[in-house]
Amino acid sequence: TPPKLDSSPYHEMPLKLLVMPRLLWDEGKPKIGAFVTSSDVIGWHGFVGGGSLGRDGSRDGFIWYTYSRFPPTILLSLYNQVRHKGEAEVDSIYSIKSLGYDYDLKELFAGAVYNWRGRLLYGGMVLSRYDGRWQGQSIVSGERFGVRYTYFKGAELRLGCIYRKLPLARDMDINPRGGRAVSIGYSRSFHWLMKGFKVGTALWQEDYDRYFYDRITLAWDEFLALPWWRHSLVLRLQAGWITAKVDSFFYMPLGGWPGLRGYTRYSISGRKLVFLGATYRFPILRDIDIALGPFYLSNIYGGLFGEVGRAWDDDGMDLKLEGFKRDFGVQLRADISSFYGYPTALEFDVAYGLDEAEGRNPYKFYLRVAFSHWDDIIGHNPLLRCGLW
Repeated sequence: TPPKLDSSPYHEMPLKLLVMPRLLWDEGKPKIGAFVTSSDVIGWHGFVGGGSLGRDGSRDGFIWYTYSRFPPTILLSLYNQVRHKGEAEVDSIYSIKSLGYDYDLKELFAGAVYNWRGRLLYGGMVLSRYDGRWQGQSIVSGERFGVRYTYFKGAELRLGCIYRKLPLARDMDINPRGGRAVSIGYSRSFHWLMKGFKVGTALWQEDYDRYFYDRITLAWDEFLALPWWRHSLVLRLQAGWITAKVDSFFYMPLGGWPGLRGYTRYSISGRKLVFLGATYRFPILRDIDIALGPFYLSNIYGGLFGEVGRAWDDDGMDLKLEGFKRDFGVQLRADISSFYGYPTALEFDVAYGLDEAEGRNPYKFYLRVAFSHWDDIIGHNPLLRCGLW
């Protein structure tokens, strides 16, 4: 006879704080930092935070918080990035030496996600403020001085729906075979972008251009099972439209992952974009079941991909063939368990841009480490989808 055990209603029991140190290399300079995370035992709420700091004072920081005890799930996130740019320049006319610029970027997101009949409905508001500071030094006296300004500020309402339905399988994470994932997004933006300083004022006062506009985006992944040994074909469509004329500061990027991987992220951008891609994926080694220290290797898959896309600013469709950019490449994926408890998805891509500008390296390389290959499905994570573009 099993013993009788006392029971009581569940009360929130926070887990211990997990701290993960990190060392990274950013723009040729070392940085040190850490990730921290904690939640209650059954996941009613929790947070993930992280940050890094460089010797020159540059820093990155973020924190995500989710509360899911009652529907809808509440999302909160805060991002901050500080960078120093520019080399020393001398203005002999005014006897001033420019020491460069500091940039301080902040974004706050608050929103909610609700699962309605297998569809994730999300919405929220993003508040943004980007500050800058120019620093100079007098050549005569050696005195330092600076000018602070806010070069961008705004608010953005974001709404969207994410739908995904894939057949269950042992390799459904690394190699979906069947089903689809669709993400539709809408945003209404209220943005102010600095165009200079006002003339005729005693103080440095910013002068802004105002941009109020709508943005509509669509991403569709279709997963097809091929008739031979666990091979698959992935077809991807992306499209986007900004409804009003805006500064290029607000253009949608098409270069880089998850767009045209043969080009850098902002080398292709515009108010409108369209993208088509195909990936042929196949197993290299399945059910490996080999332990390498704290890592446990399960599966390795390969892939061949080709992509074509175009971004433009003109009115109308403008789908002339000569405006499209093309690339192709190879992909390697691995399923790994790290430290006996953490699922790890490793992906390495090599892409070649067929229409890369002369003088630029057409080869691009991408290494991604995540908890799941699901991140390959555009818009899978509603927190990232709401808090970032």
